[in-house]
Amino acid sequence: MLRVSTISLRSTLTLPKSPVRGLVFALAIASAAAAEDYAAGIGKWRAGQETRLRSDRGALTYAGLFWLGEGKRRAGSAAGNEFMLPSAAPPRFGEFTMRGGNVSFTPQPGVAVSRDGKPVTASIALAENDRLVFGEMELILLRRAAKTGLRLLDKQSKLRREFTGRRWYPVKPEARVQATFLPRPERTVVVDSIIGQPQEYVSKGLLSFRWKGQEHTVEPVIEGDELFLIFRDRTAGKTTYGAGRFLYAELPRDGVTVLDFNKAVNPPCAFTPYATCPLPPPQNRLTFAIEAGETYSSH
Repeated sequence: MLRVSTISLRSTLTLPKSPVRGLVFALAIASAAAAEDYAAGIGKWRAGQETRLRSDRGALTYAGLFWLGEGKRRAGSAAGNEFMLPSAAPPRFGEFTMRGGNVSFTPQPGVAVSRDGKPVTASIALAENDRLVFGEMELILLRRAAKTGLRLLDKQSKLRREFTGRRWYPVKPEARVQATFLPRPERTVVVDSIIGQPQEYVSKGLLSFRWKGQEHTVEPVIEGDELFLIFRDRTAGKTTYGAGRFLYAELPRDGVTVLDFNKAVNPPCAFTPYATCPLPPPQNRLTFAIEAGETYSSH
């Protein structure tokens, strides 16, 4: 095998004598180094997304979704419960009651369950996002429009144990584009969801960006201190998740922000049937392909 040492390579390299050529040469090296650093940064970010998905409360632990109705529902692993829990759960875990939208939980005597680190030994009222922890599992109270339910998290779920990893397009620097923020009066955006219940978000404007020489407009919504874009493009159902993808961006500064489609990710419902993902609204269903970010295969 032919090996060329760094020393011999440098000794034989003829540097440009012209100042202009030297500048071009230096800029090319700087550009290559910047691209390499950018790709490394995206790789690190993607590794973080993998860690988050595989975490104890990541989407891979979503193991059940139970919708409450008026009246009582029993939960446990034994036959006869309205909410069937995995075999590792107590045969009779407890009883959930909903009256006029208010939810309470009564544990089965002798069952070890806690909320906020404190044992639950008698009937308690539950609020949205309250967590009942028992063994390797949790039940979380959810509210989605007119529906109230319980999501089961299981650290030992089959999904988590058998997951083989996220898949991505190669990093493409050109998929990182500047977007102009077009403000307009704040409004409520109602989007459909995978469970058929509408979800509401706040929008304060549009984003305009160029993709392969063409100008396009999308409508992000506000989520926390970021812009949240729920979108679908022509790769959907082919190389990316059919229902669409998510992309987060910084709030605009001086009227601009960056859309980095190398960071486009699949929603939780791409990994589990127990998620309640929003779907892209019509204004975010793009008529061109964005071959960047996370890919998807159902096989």
